[in-house]
This record gives sequence, structure tokens and C-alpha cells, in this order.
Amino acid sequence: DISQNNQGIRVVPNLCMVTFTSTIRNWGTKECRNMIRPKMTNAMWGAGLSFHRCHAELNVPVDPYLDGVFDGEEGSRGLRFFTHGYDVYAPDVVLVTHDYHTHQGNPVVHTWGRHRGAEADGDEKEKVFKFREDIERERSKVQTKGTKRVNMMLGIGHSRWNEQEEAEIEQIRKSRYGIGNKRTLEQASKFSGIDLAGKKMVENMCGNLKWVPFAKSPDYGVGETLMRSLTDA
Repeated sequence: DISQNNQGIRVVPNLCMVTFTSTIRNWGTKECRNMIRPKMTNAMWGAGLSFHRCHAELNVPVDPYLDGVFDGEEGSRGLRFFTHGYDVYAPDVVLVTHDYHTHQGNPVVHTWGRHRGAEADGDEKEKVFKFREDIERERSKVQTKGTKRVNMMLGIGHSRWNEQEEAEIEQIRKSRYGIGNKRTLEQASKFSGIDLAGKKMVENMCGNLKWVPFAKSPDYGVGETLMRSLTDA
């Protein structure tokens, strides 16, 4: 409830805990008070707490092949950010609030975007970059979509895969929507306190964290990312 949770500009949520359903799911936050600067999270990211360097959006795009996914989209992207050399932050002050419960019951908000038609749904950027065409053209090459794709990419719930699965995992991780080459998944697991294969948090990493260094690339690595295949199939 916004009236209860919006306690003051210096009381900030720190997203740092997960649970596991069929895959990884953001579970809760710790409360930070009177910070003097933004604080690194333990590689946890949420659509409602999305603070990082702006070119992360180019280098770590949302995976368009997570069909039907709710749990898993945020946790997997946070770990992908980390492996691409991006740190996610909790700001030191509250910058914006979201009246989530009232919003969910608002019939006006829930009708936005309906019955608009194809022309009304056009996007000027889409006319230039044609990114949706590229994504749909490659879709048939993507063998595994949705939750299983998240689990295979991150190794959630498994420590051993058969030969065919291993080959597919390699394809997913090498694609533009896969794992970065700045930090490893093993480093991500240690930094986040999450045992991905065991599907559990094993260490509280909500406090102060030690930054994990990596080798930087020219132009923030954007060129490297754009050379990656959408599927690597």
C-alpha cells in the first residue's frame, strides 16, 4: 500500500532476495535508510528498480523468446547484466513510487492500448530499425522458449545435461540474449549468494558488496554485442 510503504525519500528498497518457483523469482527487498550514495545490489534487477548504466539496454536486451514468462524474466536479466559487466544499483533516495494495488484495480489503466488496430500500434523506431521483423524471422530457429530457456541458460535446477541439451545451452548463452563475457556465471552465483543448480539462496548478500572487476571493451562493448546472432543457431 503506497500510504504505508512510502515512508520518506531516504527510505529506499534494496532488491536482494529471490525464491524459486518453476524458475528464479524476485522475492523481497531489504530497507535501506539514509544512504549517502547509491548501493550495488547483488546482481538482482527488477523492472520497478532498474538503475544501471544506460548502454546496458543495448548490450543486455530483454529476451524476446521468453514466451509466457513472468517468474524468471527479472532474475535472469539481472544475472545477465552482471556477466556483461554491468552493476545494478539501489538509489540513495526514492525517485518514483508505484501505486501497485490501486493500479491493478483501475479499469481505465487496464484498457489502455486495447482495440487500437495495427496502424495505431505502429512505432516510428520500428519503421527504421525493423527489430521485430528480425526477431520473428529468427524465431523458428529457437528450439526452447519460455521458462525452460531461462533454466537452461542459467543452469537452474540441474548440474548435468545430456549432449543435445549442452549444445543448445551453448547456443543460448552465446546469443545476443545470453550470457556476457565479462564475468562468469560462477562469479554471478557467488556475488548474488544464489545456488542456481540447487535452486536456493545460500548466503545473505543484502549488505555492502565487494565490486567484481572485469576487462573493459572499446565503446562499452556495444559493437561486440551487435555482432552476436539473435539465436546463434
